[in-house]
Amino acid sequence: MRSISDYIKIASKAVEQIKKESGRLKVACPEKHILPELCEALHKTVMAFIPLRIFCKNNNLSTRDYTLYLQYVLPQFFSNEDLQEYFLKMLVRQHNNAESWTRPCSRKDFEKIVGLKIYNDAPGENRMMPSRYHWIMCIYKYTYNELFTYNLQYPRDLVEEVERCFAEMVPMPHTYKMYADLYLGMRGVPYLDFIAHVLYLRYGDNKMEAYLNAVIKQYISTLGAYHDGQANFQDIIHYTFGCRYARSAFEMSPYKARYKSLDTPGYRFKTLLLRTAWPYTYANHASCRDSVYTMMRLTEQEKLEYDEKYFGKRVRWNMASRAKVNVDYNDLHLPYRSTYDEIKAVVKRYYTLNVLPKRLIPRRYVALKEIVLMSAPMSTIARDIKYMERNTSLTPVLYALMDDEENLLRVRYAESNHVEILTDKDIIHIYFFNKGRYQYRSINYTVLNSLDFLQEAKMYCRKVLGEKVSLPNIAKIKKCIQFMADMNERFHVKRCKDVTAGYICIWLHRRQCDGIKPGTITEDLYTIRNLMDTIMGYKGYALRPQNNPAQYLRFFGAHDHIKNRPIIPDDILIFLDDHAWELDEEWRLFYRILRETAWRFDDVANLRVDGIYDIEDAEYFGIRTDTSKTRKQRRRSGLGDYIEDVISAELYHELQDYIAGTDTVRKKYETDNIFFSCYGGLAHQENAHTFNAAVNELLRRHGIKSIDSTYTSFTSAQTRATGATELIEAGVDLPIVQNKLGHLNPETTAKHYARVQEKRRAELDKEFFDQKFGELFDPEKLALLTEKERAALYDHFDLGGRKVEFGTCRKEPCGGTCLRHGSAECVECTKLLTGPQNLPAWQEYLEDSERRLKEMTAAYDARGISQDIYVEFKEYKETVRRRNAFQDVITKITSWKESRG
Repeated sequence: MRSISDYIKIASKAVEQIKKESGRLKVACPEKHILPELCEALHKTVMAFIPLRIFCKNNNLSTRDYTLYLQYVLPQFFSNEDLQEYFLKMLVRQHNNAESWTRPCSRKDFEKIVGLKIYNDAPGENRMMPSRYHWIMCIYKYTYNELFTYNLQYPRDLVEEVERCFAEMVPMPHTYKMYADLYLGMRGVPYLDFIAHVLYLRYGDNKMEAYLNAVIKQYISTLGAYHDGQANFQDIIHYTFGCRYARSAFEMSPYKARYKSLDTPGYRFKTLLLRTAWPYTYANHASCRDSVYTMMRLTEQEKLEYDEKYFGKRVRWNMASRAKVNVDYNDLHLPYRSTYDEIKAVVKRYYTLNVLPKRLIPRRYVALKEIVLMSAPMSTIARDIKYMERNTSLTPVLYALMDDEENLLRVRYAESNHVEILTDKDIIHIYFFNKGRYQYRSINYTVLNSLDFLQEAKMYCRKVLGEKVSLPNIAKIKKCIQFMADMNERFHVKRCKDVTAGYICIWLHRRQCDGIKPGTITEDLYTIRNLMDTIMGYKGYALRPQNNPAQYLRFFGAHDHIKNRPIIPDDILIFLDDHAWELDEEWRLFYRILRETAWRFDDVANLRVDGIYDIEDAEYFGIRTDTSKTRKQRRRSGLGDYIEDVISAELYHELQDYIAGTDTVRKKYETDNIFFSCYGGLAHQENAHTFNAAVNELLRRHGIKSIDSTYTSFTSAQTRATGATELIEAGVDLPIVQNKLGHLNPETTAKHYARVQEKRRAELDKEFFDQKFGELFDPEKLALLTEKERAALYDHFDLGGRKVEFGTCRKEPCGGTCLRHGSAECVECTKLLTGPQNLPAWQEYLEDSERRLKEMTAAYDARGISQDIYVEFKEYKETVRRRNAFQDVITKITSWKESRG
């Protein structure tokens, strides 16, 4: 037991140490911050295995003071081993209630115990928080990775089986099945990270490399024919660990780049895996070796050594990423004294004689090989071409010559598309300009065994591509060829004339059974209909169909695709709003934007850094995005490319922090998008499938199922329908909802209104109406309505119906323009519904009309007009009629209130 004097001494030592470092810490008076009683409370907190954040919370410490206690007081009480035991027990206590493994997060566990955020960068580097608790953070990381992760995080039988395979130097594909049964779909810790925790951290680089070499050699021995470097990287991973990972999955993700965690065990293990498998797989990575070198973290010298060792004189395929040097073509010195013009003439002759007639541009290495053969392999020109191929400073010159010739050929090919289309070749090649470059597509007729179908497919191709050569039209032709091949194979049909509506229905049904989306199947039906109309249009074709079998067909399965998407049930919505913080930071922000804006997923995925801006409002900030779905229609309508909305200040600041944290990787991949993924050396837009999987995994992990049995799973489209429904139920008018959702057609927004109307109509009954409208509307007029009229009235009222000054007008829009002007004139209208809340206004109208009657009577008397005469005046009669109408309304409201007690 420690006495109070011990705590005083410890506090004074901490104060002295802080003063020594006062220049870095900038603590003016540390003795005011370090108190003996708080030192005692800190010691007892750790000894009782209570989370440190409780100590901070109970004593109302600021983050600055709290970190001082962690950095300078805690080391005087406990050694590293004591704190490792403390963290281990706290981690076990947090996870001991989970019968099956749940996705761990060392950051969240650290925050639950210490109450501060954990960082992966070096101490004091570019952080708002100094690294005062870096010491305790390192102890926690060691405990988490070395003690808790290995011993407690994973099932013991799985770990023992992995270690047995590692000790025996044999593959372990069966362990992946054991792992997948528990953890498949967990985005947080992939299988290779699990292997890194269990094996790589314990045994290090050398033993792990020896194991990988032994297993890869076993795999190579199983191959029937193996050429040096020709093994497939994915197959090696699958043979060794039982899973498949693309090479691009080893690239640095934006999340890791944000926290500079390239030194994690998982990433180091993946780098070792790439390096070990490289001698067996390098031939498959020749064209993309620069990106693989980057993932392997090779230096420039190591890259040159790898090139010389593994590729030697092989062609450098990936020259686009190399910097081109300035070369004087007139002063080009080659070892065999060939000139630039001679090499250019050889390249031009090859493309003119060999490539032009084939209408196919070969791969670069094939073209170089054939150029050398064409100019005699032992000639001086051939030798100089080989030299340019090997020399990194001259290879761009050679490639530039080939690029110029290939571009000229593409232009000639595109201009001669009509000649290619009219030929009778079974395989035609089409070139067209799209998105800033010439693209190439082939149409293969050889899949058609029927000569009649073959002729009809060519007829359809000439008709469609004769109008416009484009990707959608080529896709239509390929779809029709597939349809003809299926008709021939399944029903032995040989021409379009023999195709019946039943055959088409069966074909559509089969595609639906294959998992094709209903919308795609509907488009297929339109394509078939167009095919039949085109063949029927050829008057000179003797076998043309007499009628179109697809003319009156309709794919009813598409109804499920085009109807309004279901909204998220309340129980699921409440859970997601409360637990969105458990998602990865990117998906958490994604979900919050979808909830606040009700935008489409692609709209949020297109969100750029400059799309978040200040609108000079204390509570809200602006957000805008380029909506690709309706861009063309918005331009035609003069609405611009963007849709705009507002977000909360909290979300705005979180987005700004995320943008600042991912700025480095965003610059590396040259993208302005806030959210993106990286693979293949490029930045790509996020897809909805990955986001939906993350949210559904969160629901599955917590065992959340909706009480609504019709609700199956979460999709991003449901947030849009849910947001629209919430706006409508809140009484927002249709134009406002239309503007917020970015709908160009008000009928689209009206579908959401109709959905809410249908839901409300199902809930209506007489008792509900009596309670709902009893205090709002005239009871006598309400009693005259039928149940159907009440339902329509409720829909109209609840969904933003026309409200006049002292009631609600239930006149339908189809009735035309209202001829009455002003609220007072509405009093006699049978379409007006009013209630006791408007009684003071009607009394004021009554008093005003009576005062006006008195003034009129006095004026008539002053002029000598008798009462028998002025009672027939139109002005007087109108005023009396309105006075009586006001009195009648007041009497009805008063009598109803008296009846209610």
